[in-house]
Formats: sequence, C-alpha cells, structure tokens
Amino acid sequence: MLDLEDTVGLRDHHLGQIGELLHLRYLSLRGCIGICELPDSFANLRQLQTLDIRGTRIWRLPVGVTKLQKLQYLHAFRTDDDTKHDDIFGTYDAEFHKLRGIKVLRGISKLKALHTLRDINVAWGNSTIQELGELTQLRKLGVVGVRRKNHGKFWHAIVEHNQLRSLSVDFELDDCLGRNLMPPKCLESLKMRGKLIKVTEWVHWLQNLSKLQLQFAGLNQEALEAIGKLPNLVVLRLRWWSILGSKLCFPGPSFPSLLVLELNDYLELLEFERNATPKLEVLQATERCNSRLREVSGLEFLTSLKEIRLDSGHVKELVQSKLAEYSNNVTLKML
Repeated sequence: MLDLEDTVGLRDHHLGQIGELLHLRYLSLRGCIGICELPDSFANLRQLQTLDIRGTRIWRLPVGVTKLQKLQYLHAFRTDDDTKHDDIFGTYDAEFHKLRGIKVLRGISKLKALHTLRDINVAWGNSTIQELGELTQLRKLGVVGVRRKNHGKFWHAIVEHNQLRSLSVDFELDDCLGRNLMPPKCLESLKMRGKLIKVTEWVHWLQNLSKLQLQFAGLNQEALEAIGKLPNLVVLRLRWWSILGSKLCFPGPSFPSLLVLELNDYLELLEFERNATPKLEVLQATERCNSRLREVSGLEFLTSLKEIRLDSGHVKELVQSKLAEYSNNVTLKML
C-alpha cells in the first residue's frame, strides 16, 4: 500500500519509477494537486486493485491502465467538494462540467474486475459509453458529461447492469428517460445533478432506492409527490436549485421510510402535512435554506423526529417556537 494523500510538493517526476513497485495493490494520490499525469511505468502495476486520484490535476488515464486486469476501484475525481464552482456559475453549466471528470481512453472495457469507477467524462465521444456497457460487474459508477447528444446511449448502455447499486450522474436534461428507457432498477443510491423534467415517468422504476441526492433538479410538486411514493427511500438530500419556487411542501401520505432529510436550497416556507415522512428522525437545514427560511409548519406531525440540525440562530429561534407548541423530545444541534 502507498498512501500519499494530500502530500505537499509532490510532482509528476517523483512518480517516474513507481512502476517498480510490482506488488503494489493500493495507491492513493488524492489531493496531490501537483500531479498532472501518471508515468508510462504505471502499466507495470499488474497487482493494483485500488487507484485514487481525486483532487489531482490528472485529466486522462495513460494507455497502460488497460493492462491492470486486477483493478477493482478507480476513483478519478472529487464529486462532493466542488461548491466553490457552483457559487461561481450559479446554475448548471454544461461547458464547465465537461471539464470535470477524467478522460478514459479506449480499452476500459478490458478491466472486467472493476467494481467502482468514478468519475469519468463521457462527453469526449461515444466509445467510452459503449465500453461502459461491457463493465457488467460495476457496483458504483460516477459519470459526468451526459448531454443531449449522448443521453439516450448512456442510459441504454447501463440499464442492464444488474450489479450496479450506486450511480452518480451529471447531465443537462432527463428528457430521454421514461417510456422504454429506464435507469438500472437495482439502484440503491442515486445522485443526479441536472434538470429533471420527466420524474413521474421513470422514478417509480427504482423500488430499491434508499438514498437520493438531487442538485439543479428544479422539481415541481408533482415530481416531489412521485418521489414520495418510493417505498424504501431512507435518505433524501435536496441541494441547490432542487425545488421550483421558494415553498417546499411534503404532502401526506408520502415518504413512508424516510429517516434523514437534508435541505440546502433557497426556501422561504417549509411545510409537512399529516402522515408525511412518518419515520423521519433527522432534519438538517443548512446554508442557503437557513438564509431565507421564515416559516416552518407541520413539525407536530413528525412524531418520530429526534434531531434538527441547523447552522443559523435565526432559524433556531423559529424552530424552537414551533417545538414549544407540542410535547416532543427533539434535540436542536447547531452545525
């Protein structure tokens, strides 16, 4: 094992002879921002099982990576630590996200042992998408660069991946989903970053889904109600621009299994109707949600609620006044 995560001053030439470590099974360069490419000798690491290059400046993998037949886990890009870019662009920007992820050369389909592959960029051509269809043992997949011209081909390539449990995808619109084209039905975790316009046509397909994270989704009330019918959804994270308008209403009955709800969107009104989220235990409202929230109603219906997490004193006073109206042992925690 060789873990060089966040090593200061590490440069490409320092890795020139890494191919001599013939028994290496684990290599992490995560956070090494001085690394821009992997050396040709990298192809000699035939025992390598895990490669983590998130947070580096590597934008493509060397040709020799296709020789690493034992590679199981390939982490290619940081997916959750990009908030500074979101603040710059404000909305989903297709050209910017074309730069995210890593370019994979032809031959990735030879890595039959891959269980985890994230995050790769499929905006460079259709060959990568076609090869994804051959990686049938994938459990976790992260993809950026799904656009109008390749949207249908991408979903068609992975729909039969019965081993796939976790999917993260950046896209422009979901207008190819629905009808005869559906996401893999065995998914348990799904992160979607982009505009959703046909939720009601495909979300019912995901009966095993337990975790859902959305960003830039622009959900209307009908779409939210469709998601609320998922029987096994336990965690729901609604991040920036996930909701149309400034009001979020959870209708009843809905979200029968939800335990954790995270809100990080510009909201003014938050409402829970009777029989909505009956098992909810943790409610977290952060950053953008706290900045504008002025009304919360229906907390008395959340009979299973144990903890509310906030990062704003203003919202704390608002929530405390609501909790005082009924008897419930709820802990308020400031982040």
